[in-house]
Amino acid sequence: MAGCQHPEGSPLMSAQLWVMLGVISVGGAAGALVRHAASVVGSPDARQVRRRITALNIAGALCAGALVTLDHPLALAISIALFGALTTLATIALWVAEDIRQREPVQAVKVVLSHLLLGVPAVLIGFLVSQLLW
Repeated sequence: MAGCQHPEGSPLMSAQLWVMLGVISVGGAAGALVRHAASVVGSPDARQVRRRITALNIAGALCAGALVTLDHPLALAISIALFGALTTLATIALWVAEDIRQREPVQAVKVVLSHLLLGVPAVLIGFLVSQLLW
């Protein structure tokens, strides 16, 4: 299968690619586990769960912003995997849809605005902190 090898004869799946896939797999699993723990550990009150998840979303945005500025493939992989699994737009969309379904439009607007007004600055702060440290 000549199409499965680089011209130099090295395998298509290099050791570097396997390491990257491992980092993405472990990072994604870790982010998902932390997110799940935030949903089930502590008070089961829906408002408390939302506060914990929102805090994770903001913290993840801050850390992702810091890592992306490193301009390194491994930092990007960690950012995408770990913080991508930890922070998710799907949860925010579900909350907004549920609030609208329950006829609580003010709460739906609060969810959207809190994530935008806190998440975007968190990424920017992450950028700035990273620039200062590295």
